[in-house]
Amino acid sequence: MLISLFLPLIILGFLSNDVAGSFSNFPWTALFVWIYLSAYFIWFFIPVKLEKLTLEGDFNKLISFQDRLPWFFSILILLLQIFVDPTKLFLPGMGNRFPQTIPLIFSACFYLLFLWLSSSCFHKAFQKLLFWQQTPNEYFRARASIPILLFPPLLIGAFLEDTLSSIIIIPGLSDLPLIVLAPIFCLILYLLSPNLFNVAWQATSLDEGSPLSRDIKALAEKTGVKIAGVKIWNTFGEPIPNAAVVGLLDSFRYVYLTRFLVDTFTPEEQMIIVAHELGHFALGHVWTYMAFTLNLVGITLALRLSIFLYVPNLSETVGSIGITIGEMAIFLVIFLVVFTAISRCSEIQADQFSVSLLDKKYFVLTMDRLKRFIGTPSRKFPWWMETHPEIQKRVDSVQNFNGDIATIGRQARNIRMIMLGLLGISIVAIFPFLPILFEFHCLSFSSKEEPGAQFFQRVMELRKKIGDHPALEEITIKNCFSRGDWATAVFGCFSAFAGTPVLNQINPELEVFHHPVSPEIAFYFNFVEFLLKFFDFRAIHGVPFFYESFNFIQVFFCP
Repeated sequence: MLISLFLPLIILGFLSNDVAGSFSNFPWTALFVWIYLSAYFIWFFIPVKLEKLTLEGDFNKLISFQDRLPWFFSILILLLQIFVDPTKLFLPGMGNRFPQTIPLIFSACFYLLFLWLSSSCFHKAFQKLLFWQQTPNEYFRARASIPILLFPPLLIGAFLEDTLSSIIIIPGLSDLPLIVLAPIFCLILYLLSPNLFNVAWQATSLDEGSPLSRDIKALAEKTGVKIAGVKIWNTFGEPIPNAAVVGLLDSFRYVYLTRFLVDTFTPEEQMIIVAHELGHFALGHVWTYMAFTLNLVGITLALRLSIFLYVPNLSETVGSIGITIGEMAIFLVIFLVVFTAISRCSEIQADQFSVSLLDKKYFVLTMDRLKRFIGTPSRKFPWWMETHPEIQKRVDSVQNFNGDIATIGRQARNIRMIMLGLLGISIVAIFPFLPILFEFHCLSFSSKEEPGAQFFQRVMELRKKIGDHPALEEITIKNCFSRGDWATAVFGCFSAFAGTPVLNQINPELEVFHHPVSPEIAFYFNFVEFLLKFFDFRAIHGVPFFYESFNFIQVFFCP
Protein backbone atom coordinates (compact mmCIF):
# COMPACT_ATOMS: atom_id res chain seq x y z
CA MET A 1 0.00 0.00 0.00
CA LEU A 2 2.77 2.46 0.91
CA ILE A 3 4.53 1.77 -2.37
CA SER A 4 1.44 2.59 -4.42
CA LEU A 5 0.92 5.81 -2.42
CA PHE A 6 4.43 7.25 -2.46
CA LEU A 7 6.03 5.88 -5.61
CA PRO A 8 4.15 7.95 -8.24
CA LEU A 9 4.79 11.14 -6.26
CA ILE A 10 8.48 10.33 -5.89
CA ILE A 11 8.78 9.79 -9.65
CA LEU A 12 6.86 13.01 -10.32
CA GLY A 13 9.07 14.96 -7.93
CA PHE A 14 12.36 13.71 -9.37
CA LEU A 15 11.44 13.96 -13.06
CA SER A 16 9.51 17.25 -13.15
CA ASN A 17 12.55 19.39 -13.87
CA ASP A 18 14.61 16.93 -15.90
CA VAL A 19 11.93 16.20 -18.49
CA ALA A 20 10.64 19.79 -18.67
CA GLY A 21 10.76 21.12 -22.21
CA SER A 22 12.00 17.90 -23.80
CA PHE A 23 9.56 18.29 -26.73
CA SER A 24 8.18 21.80 -26.23
CA ASN A 25 8.39 22.87 -29.86
CA PHE A 26 4.76 24.04 -29.93
CA PRO A 27 4.04 24.87 -26.27
CA TRP A 28 0.77 26.78 -26.73
CA THR A 29 -0.72 24.13 -28.99
CA ALA A 30 0.40 21.42 -26.59
CA LEU A 31 -1.06 23.39 -23.67
CA PHE A 32 -4.52 23.58 -25.27
CA VAL A 33 -4.42 19.85 -26.11
CA TRP A 34 -3.31 19.06 -22.54
CA ILE A 35 -6.12 21.15 -21.03
CA TYR A 36 -8.63 19.31 -23.22
CA LEU A 37 -7.27 15.90 -22.19
CA SER A 38 -7.24 16.89 -18.52
CA ALA A 39 -10.82 18.18 -18.67
CA TYR A 40 -11.95 15.00 -20.43
CA PHE A 41 -10.22 12.85 -17.80
CA ILE A 42 -11.56 14.81 -14.80
CA TRP A 43 -15.11 15.61 -15.90
CA PHE A 44 -15.98 12.68 -18.14
CA PHE A 45 -13.76 9.61 -17.76
CA ILE A 46 -13.62 9.56 -13.93
CA PRO A 47 -17.37 10.15 -13.33
CA VAL A 48 -18.37 7.52 -15.92
CA LYS A 49 -15.93 4.99 -14.48
CA LEU A 50 -17.12 5.64 -10.93
CA GLU A 51 -20.77 5.37 -11.91
CA LYS A 52 -20.08 1.99 -13.50
CA LEU A 53 -18.24 0.72 -10.39
CA THR A 54 -20.96 1.88 -8.01
CA LEU A 55 -23.65 0.19 -10.09
CA GLU A 56 -21.65 -3.04 -9.93
CA GLY A 57 -21.25 -2.55 -6.17
CA ASP A 58 -17.66 -3.78 -6.30
CA PHE A 59 -15.89 -2.04 -3.41
CA ASN A 60 -12.48 -3.62 -4.15
CA LYS A 61 -12.49 -2.32 -7.74
CA LEU A 62 -13.43 1.12 -6.44
CA ILE A 63 -10.47 1.08 -4.04
CA SER A 64 -8.19 -0.16 -6.83
CA PHE A 65 -9.30 2.68 -9.12
CA GLN A 66 -8.68 5.18 -6.32
CA ASP A 67 -5.18 3.78 -5.77
CA ARG A 68 -4.36 4.13 -9.48
CA LEU A 69 -5.37 7.78 -9.50
CA PRO A 70 -1.94 9.13 -8.33
CA TRP A 71 -0.33 7.35 -11.29
CA PHE A 72 -2.80 8.91 -13.72
CA PHE A 73 -2.27 12.38 -12.28
CA SER A 74 1.53 12.04 -12.21
CA ILE A 75 1.69 10.89 -15.84
CA LEU A 76 -0.63 13.71 -16.92
CA ILE A 77 1.53 16.32 -15.15
CA LEU A 78 4.76 14.89 -16.59
CA LEU A 79 3.21 15.19 -20.07
CA LEU A 80 2.60 18.86 -19.29
CA GLN A 81 6.24 19.31 -18.30
CA ILE A 82 7.50 17.48 -21.39
CA PHE A 83 5.41 19.14 -24.10
CA VAL A 84 4.59 22.53 -22.56
CA ASP A 85 7.23 23.39 -19.92
CA PRO A 86 5.01 25.81 -17.94
CA THR A 87 8.02 27.27 -16.14
CA LYS A 88 9.57 28.52 -19.37
CA LEU A 89 6.18 29.58 -20.72
CA PHE A 90 4.91 31.58 -17.75
CA LEU A 91 7.87 32.27 -15.40
CA PRO A 92 11.04 32.24 -17.52
CA GLY A 93 12.92 34.61 -15.21
CA MET A 94 12.12 32.66 -12.06
CA GLY A 95 12.80 29.41 -13.91
CA ASN A 96 16.31 30.56 -14.78
CA ARG A 97 16.98 31.49 -11.17
CA PHE A 98 15.32 28.40 -9.63
CA PRO A 99 15.39 25.71 -12.35
CA GLN A 100 14.66 22.87 -9.91
CA THR A 101 12.17 24.53 -7.58
CA ILE A 102 9.71 26.23 -9.95
CA PRO A 103 8.89 23.12 -12.08
CA LEU A 104 8.32 21.15 -8.87
CA ILE A 105 5.99 23.87 -7.56
CA PHE A 106 3.98 23.65 -10.79
CA SER A 107 3.78 19.85 -10.47
CA ALA A 108 2.71 19.99 -6.82
CA CYS A 109 0.04 22.61 -7.49
CA PHE A 110 -1.42 20.72 -10.45
CA TYR A 111 -1.44 17.48 -8.46
CA LEU A 112 -3.37 19.05 -5.59
CA LEU A 113 -5.70 20.73 -8.10
CA PHE A 114 -6.49 17.39 -9.74
CA LEU A 115 -7.13 15.83 -6.34
CA TRP A 116 -9.53 18.61 -5.42
CA LEU A 117 -11.40 18.46 -8.73
CA SER A 118 -11.88 14.68 -8.51
CA SER A 119 -12.73 14.54 -4.78
CA SER A 120 -16.45 15.21 -5.09
CA CYS A 121 -16.95 12.39 -7.64
CA PHE A 122 -15.07 9.87 -5.52
CA HIS A 123 -16.83 11.03 -2.37
CA LYS A 124 -20.24 10.43 -3.94
CA ALA A 125 -19.18 6.98 -5.13
CA PHE A 126 -17.95 5.91 -1.70
CA GLN A 127 -21.03 7.33 0.02
CA LYS A 128 -23.22 5.04 -2.07
CA LEU A 129 -21.35 1.94 -0.89
CA LEU A 130 -20.30 2.90 2.64
CA PHE A 131 -21.98 4.34 5.68
CA TRP A 132 -19.44 6.51 7.49
CA GLN A 133 -19.96 10.27 7.59
CA GLN A 134 -17.44 12.22 5.58
CA THR A 135 -17.67 15.51 3.68
CA PRO A 136 -16.08 16.08 0.25
CA ASN A 137 -13.56 18.41 1.86
CA GLU A 138 -12.60 15.72 4.36
CA TYR A 139 -12.18 13.21 1.53
CA PHE A 140 -9.88 15.65 -0.29
CA ARG A 141 -7.91 16.38 2.89
CA ALA A 142 -7.39 12.66 3.52
CA ARG A 143 -6.00 12.24 -0.01
CA ALA A 144 -3.82 15.36 0.35
CA SER A 145 -2.00 14.02 3.42
CA ILE A 146 0.54 12.10 1.33
CA PRO A 147 1.49 15.09 -0.90
CA ILE A 148 1.77 17.26 2.22
CA LEU A 149 4.20 14.72 3.68
CA LEU A 150 6.29 14.33 0.52
CA PHE A 151 6.35 17.59 -1.42
CA PRO A 152 7.79 19.95 1.26
CA PRO A 153 11.04 17.95 1.69
CA LEU A 154 11.36 17.69 -2.10
CA LEU A 155 10.79 21.43 -2.48
CA ILE A 156 13.34 22.26 0.22
CA GLY A 157 15.86 19.95 -1.46
CA ALA A 158 15.21 21.56 -4.86
CA PHE A 159 15.57 25.05 -3.38
CA LEU A 160 18.87 24.12 -1.73
CA GLU A 161 20.10 22.65 -5.01
CA ASP A 162 19.22 25.86 -6.88
CA THR A 163 20.86 27.98 -4.20
CA LEU A 164 24.01 25.92 -3.77
CA SER A 165 24.52 25.39 -7.51
CA SER A 166 25.82 28.97 -7.71
CA ILE A 167 28.72 27.89 -5.50
CA ILE A 168 31.09 26.41 -8.08
CA ILE A 169 33.68 24.26 -6.37
CA ILE A 170 34.52 22.30 -9.52
CA PRO A 171 33.35 23.28 -13.04
CA GLY A 172 30.86 20.77 -14.41
CA LEU A 173 29.89 19.46 -10.96
CA SER A 174 27.53 22.15 -9.71
CA ASP A 175 25.47 19.77 -7.53
CA LEU A 176 28.51 18.68 -5.50
CA PRO A 177 27.77 21.04 -2.54
CA LEU A 178 24.23 19.69 -2.26
CA ILE A 179 25.36 16.06 -2.32
CA VAL A 180 27.99 16.75 0.32
CA LEU A 181 25.44 18.49 2.55
CA ALA A 182 22.75 15.86 1.91
CA PRO A 183 23.56 13.85 5.10
CA ILE A 184 23.00 16.97 7.21
CA PHE A 185 19.75 17.65 5.38
CA CYS A 186 18.60 14.06 6.00
CA LEU A 187 19.44 14.32 9.71
CA ILE A 188 17.49 17.57 10.08
CA LEU A 189 14.58 16.05 8.15
CA TYR A 190 14.47 13.03 10.46
CA LEU A 191 14.61 15.30 13.51
CA LEU A 192 11.85 17.64 12.34
CA SER A 193 9.64 15.00 10.73
CA PRO A 194 7.12 15.04 13.65
CA ASN A 195 6.26 18.64 12.79
CA LEU A 196 5.57 17.62 9.20
CA PHE A 197 3.43 14.66 10.30
CA ASN A 198 1.48 16.91 12.67
CA VAL A 199 0.58 19.20 9.77
CA ALA A 200 -0.21 16.41 7.31
CA TRP A 201 -2.38 14.47 9.77
CA GLN A 202 -3.62 17.45 11.82
CA ALA A 203 -2.46 15.50 14.86
CA THR A 204 -3.47 16.58 18.35
CA SER A 205 -2.02 15.53 21.68
CA LEU A 206 -3.74 12.77 23.62
CA ASP A 207 -5.01 13.83 27.03
CA GLU A 208 -2.20 12.94 29.43
CA GLY A 209 -4.68 12.12 32.16
CA SER A 210 -6.54 9.51 30.12
CA PRO A 211 -6.12 5.80 30.95
CA LEU A 212 -4.70 5.12 27.47
CA SER A 213 -2.02 7.77 27.89
CA ARG A 214 -1.02 6.36 31.30
CA ASP A 215 -0.90 2.80 29.93
CA ILE A 216 1.26 3.85 26.97
CA LYS A 217 3.72 5.73 29.19
CA ALA A 218 3.90 2.77 31.57
CA LEU A 219 4.62 0.40 28.68
CA ALA A 220 7.25 2.78 27.32
CA GLU A 221 8.99 2.86 30.72
CA LYS A 222 8.86 -0.93 30.87
CA THR A 223 10.61 -1.21 27.50
CA GLY A 224 13.12 1.54 28.28
CA VAL A 225 11.87 3.72 25.43
CA LYS A 226 11.55 7.43 26.05
CA ILE A 227 8.83 9.23 24.10
CA ALA A 228 7.86 12.89 23.96
CA GLY A 229 4.14 12.16 23.81
CA VAL A 230 1.20 10.46 22.13
CA LYS A 231 -0.66 12.06 19.21
CA ILE A 232 -4.12 11.40 17.79
CA TRP A 233 -3.91 10.99 14.03
CA ASN A 234 -6.81 12.61 12.15
CA THR A 235 -8.04 10.37 9.31
CA PHE A 236 -10.71 12.91 8.28
CA GLY A 237 -13.73 10.73 8.80
CA GLU A 238 -12.31 7.52 7.34
CA PRO A 239 -12.41 4.33 9.49
CA ILE A 240 -8.68 3.59 9.42
CA PRO A 241 -7.22 1.59 12.32
CA ASN A 242 -3.55 2.49 12.16
CA ALA A 243 -0.59 3.61 14.23
CA ALA A 244 2.89 4.96 13.60
CA VAL A 245 6.01 6.22 15.32
CA VAL A 246 8.03 9.24 14.22
CA GLY A 247 11.20 10.78 15.58
CA LEU A 248 14.92 10.14 15.85
CA LEU A 249 15.85 11.40 19.32
CA ASP A 250 14.01 11.08 22.63
CA SER A 251 12.66 14.63 22.66
CA PHE A 252 11.30 14.22 19.11
CA ARG A 253 9.72 10.78 19.46
CA TYR A 254 5.96 10.49 19.19
CA VAL A 255 3.48 7.62 18.97
CA TYR A 256 0.58 8.29 16.57
CA LEU A 257 -2.80 6.53 16.90
CA THR A 258 -5.80 7.10 14.64
CA ARG A 259 -9.02 8.22 16.29
CA PHE A 260 -10.82 5.20 14.85
CA LEU A 261 -8.29 2.87 16.50
CA VAL A 262 -8.74 4.57 19.88
CA ASP A 263 -12.54 4.53 19.70
CA THR A 264 -13.03 1.02 18.27
CA PHE A 265 -10.35 -1.37 19.54
CA THR A 266 -10.22 -2.83 23.04
CA PRO A 267 -7.50 -1.70 25.49
CA GLU A 268 -5.65 -5.03 25.06
CA GLU A 269 -5.67 -4.66 21.27
CA GLN A 270 -4.54 -1.07 21.52
CA MET A 271 -1.59 -2.03 23.72
CA ILE A 272 -0.53 -4.77 21.29
CA ILE A 273 -0.39 -2.17 18.53
CA VAL A 274 1.40 0.36 20.75
CA ALA A 275 3.93 -2.28 21.83
CA HIS A 276 4.61 -3.00 18.16
CA GLU A 277 5.27 0.69 17.50
CA LEU A 278 7.48 1.04 20.58
CA GLY A 279 9.42 -1.95 19.29
CA HIS A 280 10.51 0.12 16.30
CA PHE A 281 12.06 2.61 18.71
CA ALA A 282 13.55 0.03 21.07
CA LEU A 283 15.11 -1.99 18.24
CA GLY A 284 16.64 1.05 16.57
CA HIS A 285 14.72 0.70 13.32
CA VAL A 286 14.58 4.47 12.83
CA TRP A 287 18.38 4.59 12.96
CA THR A 288 18.54 1.68 10.51
CA TYR A 289 16.38 3.64 8.08
CA MET A 290 18.63 6.65 8.62
CA ALA A 291 21.70 4.55 7.76
CA PHE A 292 19.93 3.28 4.66
CA THR A 293 19.21 6.88 3.59
CA LEU A 294 22.87 7.81 4.06
CA ASN A 295 23.83 4.79 1.97
CA LEU A 296 21.67 6.14 -0.84
CA VAL A 297 23.48 9.46 -0.55
CA GLY A 298 26.86 7.70 -0.66
CA ILE A 299 25.89 5.65 -3.71
CA THR A 300 24.60 8.79 -5.45
CA LEU A 301 27.82 10.67 -4.70
CA ALA A 302 30.03 7.81 -5.91
CA LEU A 303 27.96 7.50 -9.09
CA ARG A 304 28.07 11.22 -9.83
CA LEU A 305 31.82 11.42 -9.24
CA SER A 306 32.50 8.34 -11.38
CA ILE A 307 30.51 9.79 -14.28
CA PHE A 308 32.15 13.22 -13.89
CA LEU A 309 35.72 11.92 -13.78
CA TYR A 310 35.70 8.94 -16.13
CA VAL A 311 32.65 9.35 -18.41
CA PRO A 312 32.38 13.14 -18.71
CA ASN A 313 30.74 13.02 -22.14
CA LEU A 314 27.97 10.67 -21.04
CA SER A 315 25.44 13.52 -20.89
CA GLU A 316 26.15 14.28 -24.55
CA THR A 317 25.69 10.61 -25.46
CA VAL A 318 22.46 9.81 -23.58
CA GLY A 319 21.37 13.32 -22.62
CA SER A 320 20.58 14.69 -19.18
CA ILE A 321 17.21 12.93 -19.26
CA GLY A 322 18.95 9.62 -19.89
CA ILE A 323 21.22 10.15 -16.88
CA THR A 324 18.23 11.12 -14.72
CA ILE A 325 16.26 8.05 -15.81
CA GLY A 326 19.30 5.87 -15.11
CA GLU A 327 19.71 7.32 -11.62
CA MET A 328 15.97 6.93 -11.00
CA ALA A 329 16.14 3.28 -12.11
CA ILE A 330 19.02 2.60 -9.71
CA PHE A 331 17.14 4.33 -6.89
CA LEU A 332 13.97 2.33 -7.57
CA VAL A 333 15.84 -0.98 -7.66
CA ILE A 334 17.55 -0.24 -4.35
CA PHE A 335 14.36 1.06 -2.76
CA LEU A 336 11.97 -1.61 -4.04
CA VAL A 337 14.31 -4.51 -3.32
CA VAL A 338 16.60 -3.57 -0.42
CA PHE A 339 14.53 -1.10 1.59
CA THR A 340 11.32 -3.12 1.37
CA ALA A 341 13.19 -6.21 2.59
CA ILE A 342 14.54 -4.23 5.56
CA SER A 343 11.07 -2.84 6.26
CA ARG A 344 9.39 -6.28 6.20
CA CYS A 345 12.06 -7.66 8.52
CA SER A 346 11.57 -4.70 10.87
CA GLU A 347 7.81 -5.30 10.98
CA ILE A 348 8.33 -8.94 11.92
CA GLN A 349 10.81 -7.96 14.62
CA ALA A 350 8.39 -5.36 16.03
CA ASP A 351 5.64 -8.02 16.12
CA GLN A 352 7.92 -10.38 18.02
CA PHE A 353 8.88 -7.55 20.37
CA SER A 354 5.23 -6.89 21.18
CA VAL A 355 4.44 -10.54 22.04
CA SER A 356 7.58 -10.67 24.18
CA LEU A 357 5.88 -8.10 26.39
CA LEU A 358 2.24 -9.12 26.02
CA ASP A 359 0.22 -12.26 25.37
CA LYS A 360 0.35 -13.90 21.94
CA LYS A 361 -3.39 -14.51 21.92
CA TYR A 362 -4.06 -10.77 22.00
CA PHE A 363 -1.74 -10.32 19.03
CA VAL A 364 -3.63 -12.95 17.00
CA LEU A 365 -6.98 -11.39 17.93
CA THR A 366 -5.72 -7.94 16.98
CA MET A 367 -4.43 -9.13 13.60
CA ASP A 368 -7.74 -10.86 12.88
CA ARG A 369 -9.61 -7.69 13.68
CA LEU A 370 -7.30 -5.57 11.53
CA LYS A 371 -7.80 -8.02 8.68
CA ARG A 372 -11.58 -7.59 8.96
CA PHE A 373 -11.26 -3.81 8.67
CA ILE A 374 -8.54 -3.74 6.03
CA GLY A 375 -9.76 -6.72 4.05
CA THR A 376 -7.57 -8.56 1.58
CA PRO A 377 -6.03 -5.88 -0.64
CA SER A 378 -5.54 -6.67 -4.30
CA ARG A 379 -1.95 -7.51 -5.13
CA LYS A 380 -0.56 -4.60 -7.16
CA PHE A 381 3.07 -5.47 -6.56
CA PRO A 382 4.84 -8.77 -5.87
CA TRP A 383 5.35 -9.56 -2.20
CA TRP A 384 9.07 -8.71 -2.33
CA MET A 385 8.21 -5.09 -3.23
CA GLU A 386 5.85 -4.52 -0.31
CA THR A 387 6.96 -2.75 2.88
CA HIS A 388 4.71 -4.87 5.14
CA PRO A 389 4.30 -8.66 5.14
CA GLU A 390 0.89 -10.21 4.74
CA ILE A 391 -1.08 -10.47 7.99
CA GLN A 392 -1.06 -14.26 7.93
CA LYS A 393 2.73 -14.33 7.60
CA ARG A 394 3.00 -11.99 10.56
CA VAL A 395 0.74 -14.23 12.64
CA ASP A 396 2.69 -17.35 11.66
CA SER A 397 5.98 -15.65 12.51
CA VAL A 398 4.75 -14.69 15.99
CA GLN A 399 3.30 -18.11 16.73
CA ASN A 400 6.60 -19.78 15.79
CA PHE A 401 8.68 -17.31 17.81
CA ASN A 402 10.19 -18.65 21.03
CA GLY A 403 12.97 -16.12 21.65
CA ASP A 404 13.17 -13.05 23.83
CA ILE A 405 13.79 -9.32 23.44
CA ALA A 406 17.56 -9.80 23.59
CA THR A 407 17.43 -12.13 20.60
CA ILE A 408 15.35 -9.68 18.59
CA GLY A 409 17.69 -6.86 19.59
CA ARG A 410 20.73 -8.74 18.28
CA GLN A 411 19.01 -9.38 14.95
CA ALA A 412 18.07 -5.73 14.58
CA ARG A 413 21.56 -4.64 15.57
CA ASN A 414 23.12 -6.97 12.98
CA ILE A 415 21.04 -5.41 10.21
CA ARG A 416 21.98 -1.94 11.41
CA MET A 417 25.66 -2.90 11.49
CA ILE A 418 25.38 -4.17 7.92
CA MET A 419 23.91 -0.83 6.88
CA LEU A 420 26.70 1.04 8.65
CA GLY A 421 29.27 -1.30 7.11
CA LEU A 422 27.93 -0.61 3.63
CA LEU A 423 28.04 3.09 4.44
CA GLY A 424 31.70 2.72 5.42
CA ILE A 425 32.43 0.90 2.16
CA SER A 426 30.80 3.67 0.14
CA ILE A 427 32.85 6.28 2.01
CA VAL A 428 36.06 4.33 1.38
CA ALA A 429 35.10 3.99 -2.30
CA ILE A 430 34.84 7.79 -2.53
CA PHE A 431 38.31 8.42 -1.04
CA PRO A 432 40.27 7.79 -4.30
CA PHE A 433 38.24 10.54 -5.94
CA LEU A 434 39.16 13.16 -3.35
CA PRO A 435 42.78 13.92 -4.45
CA ILE A 436 41.66 14.29 -8.06
CA LEU A 437 38.79 16.55 -7.04
CA PHE A 438 41.17 18.59 -4.91
CA GLU A 439 43.48 19.05 -7.91
CA PHE A 440 40.49 20.13 -9.99
CA HIS A 441 39.54 22.65 -7.32
CA CYS A 442 43.09 24.02 -7.03
CA LEU A 443 43.37 24.41 -10.80
CA SER A 444 39.96 26.12 -10.94
CA PHE A 445 41.03 28.76 -8.43
CA SER A 446 44.70 29.02 -9.33
CA SER A 447 46.15 32.50 -9.16
CA LYS A 448 46.62 34.43 -12.39
CA GLU A 449 50.11 35.32 -11.17
CA GLU A 450 51.11 31.64 -11.36
CA PRO A 451 53.61 31.08 -14.19
CA GLY A 452 51.93 29.66 -17.27
CA ALA A 453 54.45 26.86 -17.60
CA GLN A 454 53.80 25.68 -14.05
CA PHE A 455 50.03 25.79 -14.54
CA PHE A 456 50.23 23.91 -17.83
CA GLN A 457 52.44 21.26 -16.23
CA ARG A 458 49.84 20.70 -13.47
CA VAL A 459 47.11 20.42 -16.09
CA MET A 460 49.02 17.82 -18.06
CA GLU A 461 49.76 15.78 -14.91
CA LEU A 462 46.05 15.67 -14.09
CA ARG A 463 45.30 14.80 -17.69
CA LYS A 464 47.52 11.74 -17.44
CA LYS A 465 45.33 10.48 -14.59
CA ILE A 466 41.88 11.02 -16.11
CA GLY A 467 42.49 11.61 -19.83
CA ASP A 468 40.82 14.35 -21.88
CA HIS A 469 38.16 16.08 -19.85
CA PRO A 470 35.87 19.01 -20.80
CA ALA A 471 36.14 20.59 -17.33
CA LEU A 472 39.95 20.46 -17.51
CA GLU A 473 39.89 22.19 -20.91
CA GLU A 474 37.47 24.81 -19.58
CA ILE A 475 39.78 25.50 -16.63
CA THR A 476 42.75 25.87 -19.00
CA ILE A 477 40.98 28.36 -21.26
CA LYS A 478 39.72 30.45 -18.31
CA ASN A 479 43.18 30.51 -16.79
CA CYS A 480 44.67 31.75 -20.07
CA PHE A 481 42.10 34.54 -20.21
CA SER A 482 42.75 35.55 -16.60
CA ARG A 483 46.52 35.70 -17.22
CA GLY A 484 46.08 37.76 -20.37
CA ASP A 485 47.28 34.99 -22.69
CA TRP A 486 44.65 35.91 -25.27
CA ALA A 487 46.25 33.97 -28.11
CA THR A 488 46.13 30.59 -26.38
CA ALA A 489 42.69 31.31 -24.90
CA VAL A 490 41.11 32.24 -28.25
CA PHE A 491 42.73 29.30 -29.96
CA GLY A 492 41.42 27.02 -27.21
CA CYS A 493 37.92 28.37 -27.75
CA PHE A 494 38.16 27.59 -31.47
CA SER A 495 39.33 24.07 -30.69
CA ALA A 496 36.52 23.50 -28.19
CA PHE A 497 33.98 24.80 -30.71
CA ALA A 498 35.29 22.40 -33.36
CA GLY A 499 35.11 19.47 -30.95
CA THR A 500 38.89 19.01 -30.93
CA PRO A 501 40.57 18.35 -27.57
CA VAL A 502 42.03 21.68 -26.54
CA LEU A 503 45.06 20.24 -24.80
CA ASN A 504 46.00 18.27 -27.93
CA GLN A 505 46.14 21.48 -29.95
CA ILE A 506 48.33 23.42 -27.56
CA ASN A 507 51.90 22.99 -28.76
CA PRO A 508 54.20 23.59 -25.81
CA GLU A 509 57.14 24.28 -28.15
CA LEU A 510 55.31 27.29 -29.55
CA GLU A 511 53.91 28.58 -26.28
CA VAL A 512 55.32 31.78 -24.86
CA PHE A 513 56.26 30.05 -21.60
CA HIS A 514 58.21 27.36 -23.49
CA HIS A 515 59.82 29.46 -26.26
CA PRO A 516 61.00 33.04 -26.50
CA VAL A 517 58.78 33.72 -29.55
CA SER A 518 55.99 36.29 -29.00
CA PRO A 519 52.47 35.06 -28.08
CA GLU A 520 51.04 36.59 -31.29
CA ILE A 521 53.32 34.46 -33.48
CA ALA A 522 52.60 31.38 -31.36
CA PHE A 523 48.90 32.01 -31.83
CA TYR A 524 49.23 32.47 -35.59
CA PHE A 525 51.11 29.20 -36.03
CA ASN A 526 48.70 27.23 -33.84
CA PHE A 527 45.65 28.76 -35.47
CA VAL A 528 46.88 28.21 -39.02
CA GLU A 529 47.82 24.62 -38.16
CA PHE A 530 44.31 24.15 -36.80
CA LEU A 531 42.73 25.51 -40.02
CA LEU A 532 44.97 23.43 -42.28
CA LYS A 533 43.67 20.29 -40.65
CA PHE A 534 40.49 20.80 -42.67
CA PHE A 535 42.60 20.54 -45.87
CA ASP A 536 44.79 17.62 -44.87
CA PHE A 537 44.17 14.99 -47.56
CA ARG A 538 46.57 12.39 -46.20
CA ALA A 539 43.73 10.30 -44.82
CA ILE A 540 42.20 10.13 -48.32
CA HIS A 541 45.03 10.19 -50.91
CA GLY A 542 48.13 10.10 -48.80
CA VAL A 543 49.20 13.56 -50.06
CA PRO A 544 50.99 15.42 -47.24
CA PHE A 545 51.50 18.63 -49.26
CA PHE A 546 49.88 21.14 -46.92
CA TYR A 547 51.30 19.54 -43.85
CA GLU A 548 54.86 19.38 -45.18
CA SER A 549 54.63 22.95 -46.46
CA PHE A 550 53.50 24.14 -43.07
CA ASN A 551 56.40 22.28 -41.41
CA PHE A 552 58.82 24.10 -43.68
CA ILE A 553 57.41 27.50 -42.71
CA GLN A 554 57.42 26.56 -39.05
CA VAL A 555 61.10 25.54 -39.13
CA PHE A 556 62.03 28.70 -41.05
CA PHE A 557 60.56 31.04 -38.44
CA CYS A 558 61.28 28.97 -35.34
CA PRO A 559 64.71 27.33 -35.73
